[in-house]
This record gives sequence, C-alpha cells and structure tokens, in this order.
Amino acid sequence: MIPVSLQVAQTPALPRATTAGSGFRLLLLAAITLGLLLVLAAALPSQVLRPAVVHEVVVVHRLDLAFVGIGIVFLIGTIYLVAG
Repeated sequence: MIPVSLQVAQTPALPRATTAGSGFRLLLLAAITLGLLLVLAAALPSQVLRPAVVHEVVVVHRLDLAFVGIGIVFLIGTIYLVAG
C-alpha cells in the first residue's frame, strides 16, 4: 500500500475545442475564399466584364484587386495555420 503523501493527484482532462473554434475556422476560410475571388476577378479578361459599372471599377484597378486578394489569402492563411 502506498502512503497518502506519495500519491500523485491526476489533473483533470483538458476540455475539447468548443464550437467557437469551428466558427473561427469558418470565418478564416470565408476570408480566404473572398481573397481568391478577388484574385479571380482580377484575372478575368476584359471581354467578360461587359456591364459599364463593373468594367470601370475592375479594369482600372485590376492589379490592385490582385494585390489585395493575394494579401488576404496570405495573411488569413498564415493566421489559419498558426491558430491551427
């Protein structure tokens, strides 16, 4: 029989991830999807952008859209990988 003073108390098990973690991951994946959509919009040929409003907004700032989309994908992807 082991004396009481030598017994080691067991620590309680860590709780599992809650649904808040799942919501956080879904938010990050949605942001990555938005970034990829911006990159896709920047890559579209000008013939696809027929409406005048879309043509004026997207064609002039096509490179800006690509940079913003790549930045979003890179930053949010890094947060997603680090937060794991």
